[in-house]
Amino acid sequence: MTMPAAGFDVETDTSGNQCGAPVCLPYLMIHFPKPWLEATGAIFFGLFLGMLALRTRSIWGGVLVHVSIALSMDLLALLQTHGLPVRWWP
Repeated sequence: MTMPAAGFDVETDTSGNQCGAPVCLPYLMIHFPKPWLEATGAIFFGLFLGMLALRTRSIWGGVLVHVSIALSMDLLALLQTHGLPVRWWP
């Protein structure tokens, strides 16, 4: 029998099921200064990202999802306020 590299085997060990809430709390605290809807959504999204990281054993999927959503929200905000430049080149 071989030991997993980090001593944690996702397929057989169920102790990772209880780590969702403590991991979600710092994620929520980072989003406190944001609007209330985004801060509330951070609870559910933090749980989702935690489960994604546990299943894939990597944070990079969550990083990609988070960066994609952040960039799309910024772009939509600029489009809504007509903040994008009219001319891109001088």
